[in-house]
Amino acid sequence: MTTIDVKLLVRKFASDNKLRNKPKKNYNMSDPMQRKQWWIDKVCYFCYLKHDKETAQALRIELTKPYVHPTARAMAKELWNDKIRFDEIITRRTNEYTQAKETYRQKLRTRRK
Repeated sequence: MTTIDVKLLVRKFASDNKLRNKPKKNYNMSDPMQRKQWWIDKVCYFCYLKHDKETAQALRIELTKPYVHPTARAMAKELWNDKIRFDEIITRRTNEYTQAKETYRQKLRTRRK
């Protein structure tokens, strides 16, 4: 992904979060079926952000079938890896900002003697 793609993806993700106010589903992660449904929901949402609505719907249909087509599985794994890399970038940037803010605060703090 290029930097332009990442910027568009972040912008789309932010606008969707502002517009959408859906209640969260509570999944029982110890149940394998609910854990799979959680994963499918996450992958399809990220597919919607990266590609379009039709692709996400087609991927959801393929992933919910008993036999998952290898190309659908490969696309889902690729999207999940992109999501993991995207989350790592967000975490790293957040940590860098927090550290810079703390360094600046410590630098300007007046110390009593």
